[in-house]
Amino acid sequence: MLKPLSDARGDAALQTAKVFQVDAKRFEEEKRVFLAVFSFAKVVANARTAQDYAYIARINLPQAEEQIANKAMRESLIAVEKARLHAESMRKKVSSLEGLDLLLVSDELLVTSLYAYRDAENLQDKASYPLAIWNARWAEATAELADAYLDVAAQADNRAGKRYNHYTLRQKLGELVEELYGETPRKTLAEYLVDRKTLGEEIGVCYTQATSFDQEAGQALTMGDYDLALALIAQAYISYEAVDIYREHKENQNMLEETLQMISQSKKALEKLGKEKAFTNQYPEIILEMAEFDLAEAKINQKNKNLAFSKAMARVRLTQRIVGLYEEIKKLVPGGDLEAGISYTFKKPPLPKSLPPGKTLIIYGAKAAQEDKEAANLISERLGGLGVETQILEDSRVVSEQLVENNLVLVGGPAANKITKQLNPSLDAPFSKYGPNWLISDGTTTYQDVDIGLINILPNPYNPRKAVIVVAGITRSGTQAAAKILVGNPANIVAKGAIIRAVRKAGEDFYQKLRTLR
Repeated sequence: MLKPLSDARGDAALQTAKVFQVDAKRFEEEKRVFLAVFSFAKVVANARTAQDYAYIARINLPQAEEQIANKAMRESLIAVEKARLHAESMRKKVSSLEGLDLLLVSDELLVTSLYAYRDAENLQDKASYPLAIWNARWAEATAELADAYLDVAAQADNRAGKRYNHYTLRQKLGELVEELYGETPRKTLAEYLVDRKTLGEEIGVCYTQATSFDQEAGQALTMGDYDLALALIAQAYISYEAVDIYREHKENQNMLEETLQMISQSKKALEKLGKEKAFTNQYPEIILEMAEFDLAEAKINQKNKNLAFSKAMARVRLTQRIVGLYEEIKKLVPGGDLEAGISYTFKKPPLPKSLPPGKTLIIYGAKAAQEDKEAANLISERLGGLGVETQILEDSRVVSEQLVENNLVLVGGPAANKITKQLNPSLDAPFSKYGPNWLISDGTTTYQDVDIGLINILPNPYNPRKAVIVVAGITRSGTQAAAKILVGNPANIVAKGAIIRAVRKAGEDFYQKLRTLR
């Protein structure tokens, strides 16, 4: 007699869990820690799926599978959101190479989790409940693993022997992400169709994956979430780069030997890099392990072996870039005097009640709307009337010494002003992007109206003896509102600043302070 379908699916999930459990033990014996815990996450996802189907079989109701899918989605979302918020907190604190390395590992897992959850949502919408349940459980397990890695990252960061200026560390990471994002070999639809015709259908999968990762990397980059942006652009870079390598090496029989040689060179570089304080370089090591997996797959799947070789080579090239970043960071001077009050692992100095003595730079985006330039002029006139020396500059003309030596007023949000973009993750009410729309969240409330603006006062991260005032909005209207509140009565802006709304009544503009940031 055949088993009910729910029993059969539960048995299949349980058997799959046992297979991954064997893999996890093997990797643990080989001291390949990440692959062991990643395999264990698959054990957890399949075991939970088996439990779900055991429950479905037990209650034996027509809507049971849909109900369990909804339950799995809810539990998955809780885990994903917890990991996402934990990552946002951690990226504001990291001030060591060890902490950064583990944060990047966590971001890789977080990206896996986010995409698995989205797949589960799409499958649930299509009533494909078995696949929705498994994807939800996989998203939940990888989110929990990402969260655990963040705890490890925090511990490593706290005990690190060498600390850096948090903002300098983030700037170095941002420079690499900007380079990778600019170098990523994107294709037009016409070029893609030619590639698919000449190189094969499997190329289509590469482009589909790359396009999605590419778009989200751009959003993360705009918001200054450089570590998450790197995890995303790395995936896009690997897929796009693999297609180019595949095209160049389609008939090259030496790809395996060349890739193995590159892997060997990268491992030697990592070994040399890790001698100081037994630093493990987990993030680049993981990328290399995935390259070795690609090579193993090429030996099994002869049909797509050249594409697998190409992906392996692309991963090795990415690893070499990460190693280069780590080597640059190790050459940096430790945080020193500047680090006090900059890294969030240290006590921050009191927020200034007014601008400290000295010159104030008022910086707006070179490509910003005219309204941002007008706001910069308005603020300059007001401060000048109070006896403050000011200078107005476009963000593209500012040099690092000026950021250190002066008070700063940053006009415009992260989409308009690149200096605001750098500081965005550290704001008390940072900007984020949801689809095409920008939001501001102060931790308890999320604002999305186009007329919402922000005034945020904080110590200058480049020199804590100076101050930064961010005057920005969700749109140019919100930026204008924030500027006019600031110049109208600066004494009203207390604590860390305020959330502002522009209101138009009877043809006149009014500006309302919605909340004081404390």
